[in-house]
Amino acid sequence: MAGEPQRERIELVCPECGQSQLEPALVVSTVCRSCRAHLQVRDGRAIRRAQSITRIAKLDADGHPVLVDSGSATQPISGEPTPIGRKPLLRPAPAKPHWWRKWWFRPKPMREICCLGCGNLYPVVPGVQSSQCPKCCTYASFTNHLVEIPVNRRIETRGNVVIQKKGRYYGPILMCHDLQVLGELDAPVECTGELWFRRNARITHPMHCGLLRVPRGVKVEFLHPVTTRDARIGGEVRGEITCTGQATFERKSRFLGLVRASKLDLKPGARHEGSTEMLPAEAESML
Repeated sequence: MAGEPQRERIELVCPECGQSQLEPALVVSTVCRSCRAHLQVRDGRAIRRAQSITRIAKLDADGHPVLVDSGSATQPISGEPTPIGRKPLLRPAPAKPHWWRKWWFRPKPMREICCLGCGNLYPVVPGVQSSQCPKCCTYASFTNHLVEIPVNRRIETRGNVVIQKKGRYYGPILMCHDLQVLGELDAPVECTGELWFRRNARITHPMHCGLLRVPRGVKVEFLHPVTTRDARIGGEVRGEITCTGQATFERKSRFLGLVRASKLDLKPGARHEGSTEMLPAEAESML
């Protein structure tokens, strides 16, 4: 437009061909419109932009490597490499990790579970949601279950199961890791962990567990034999218990029936009315 002010321009002369051209005053680099050379602008003057030199190693007639510079003669390469720089003789020692890092990131121990199909024992990583037996390829879930209402469906898991006060489990077999009974249980049980009775109960099915716990003030009657690895009795129990490990009767506990165990520990004040059979130490079985 006619009223637009003219921008400030400078005149640059190409050092290659001598061609002059106008460029804005704030130009940093440009290209010659005549010879297409790349130019840099410093203090209002055009100079040729510095270019990197490519060095190519080739072999001469005798088989020795030589340097070929673009635009220069060949130069032999000496056998000794040019030192870039000296490395420090003493390197700084790496920082020691804090003590809490060793504790926080310590590896967790593997968990050994029992296959739901063949009973094979195999290790798994803690925190997994499911696994598969390497022997029979049986699927195993680690989902925890909470029974709050009457349930008649089959529960097979290697997680934990809790039967609440208003809950009832009856019908098919119950397979889990830890089982806490606060409600009604009317089904056979196979748990690899603790079987904990927290209320009075009358069990009419066989029980297999890793640890049988009956706390003080709880009365439990077993109409079928109970097979367990260890037992800790603090309340009143009636029935037949077979322990491949140790059976412990706490103070003021009462047991009526037959107990078979490899080790028997009767605390002062414990009452035992019935028969006792001691099993050999090698009778420990895998549940």
